[in-house]
Amino acid sequence: MFTALGGFAMISLSRRWVVTTGTVISVDRERHRATTVRFSNGARTYEPELPGTGAHPGDQLTVYYDPRDPTRAATDEPGQALRYDLFMACMASLVLGTFASVLICRPGLYRCGQDSP
Repeated sequence: MFTALGGFAMISLSRRWVVTTGTVISVDRERHRATTVRFSNGARTYEPELPGTGAHPGDQLTVYYDPRDPTRAATDEPGQALRYDLFMACMASLVLGTFASVLICRPGLYRCGQDSP
């Protein structure tokens, strides 16, 4: 889910991400399919561990990375991932707000718009 620090990092990354192709070198099934991907930015090779992708060792993936810190990488386009996280945060707020309103205005308790007894 969207967090303030994670959101700012994604905004930063989405503004200047670089796209390359990486190769899945391992998948850790005990750690929610954490995926280690190897990619190169021309000067160095990196192997960041990314959230589970459903890929298998040897698969090729599109990798988006921060050119200032290539260890910060993602397999989802950062701007799209941020939009999804913001959408889910808004939906959760809407659902929780509606639920809270129903509880507050529930018959048998205080009625909306009336003073308490």
